[in-house]
Amino acid sequence: MDMKKYLPALLVVLLPILAFAEDLKRADGTTFKATVVRAEPDGLVVQTDSGVEKIDFVFLSDELQKRFKYDAAKAREYRANQVVAHQQAVSQQISQQMAAIRAQAQAIDQKQSQLPSPQEAERRIQIEKSVIFATATIEQGTSKGVRAGLTVLNGRAAATMLDKDTRTTTSLGDGFIYGLEGAAGESWQGKIYPAGYFHYTDSFGEEQTVRAYALTVEDAITHGADGRGPSVPSVDPTAVQRLLPSGLRGGTLLDK
Repeated sequence: MDMKKYLPALLVVLLPILAFAEDLKRADGTTFKATVVRAEPDGLVVQTDSGVEKIDFVFLSDELQKRFKYDAAKAREYRANQVVAHQQAVSQQISQQMAAIRAQAQAIDQKQSQLPSPQEAERRIQIEKSVIFATATIEQGTSKGVRAGLTVLNGRAAATMLDKDTRTTTSLGDGFIYGLEGAAGESWQGKIYPAGYFHYTDSFGEEQTVRAYALTVEDAITHGADGRGPSVPSVDPTAVQRLLPSGLRGGTLLDK
């Protein structure tokens, strides 16, 4: 039989029997009943009726000191090392706590930095108020969006046969809608938000400027919306002159 296989199980059974309680003597001559759990360089760890405790060798009898080979110098060295180890553990714990506090502070700062400023919040509100429900007749599709003729429906439909239908269609002219996909000739209807102006070159090689819109408030902010709604874009007079017949260029028509 291979006893090595059964040694761990035998130890579990025998250790409680071997670790029996005994009468231990203190330095003042009194005795107490306890089981020695382990010996350390500066004292004994014992199990008593009150629980587990450690008793320094200086408080134990000379017999116990000799039995467990107590050495005062080694005991002092052991305690000094214990103090250093404890200080290192405390220092490491403090460092970990400080690192956790710094990480939490950074997370809070990052979260706060992502919050909009009062000016940005007001800008978002103004953009949301400028929303338009429009119909777009797409003239040209691009990778950024579409250029389209835009119209809006004003008034309201007749609720009954006796009511008057007051709906009218108003043209917003040409505009560019960021993020919308479509081909020339297709129609689209939905909410759009003012997003500044869009510049492009037409088929004649001339630079044109139209009002720009976006499908979301975020895209409107990204593309430079000012939150004031659609307005007539300012046009460079020289650009206007380039569109006039050659005989009218030079400011003659504008002077009139």
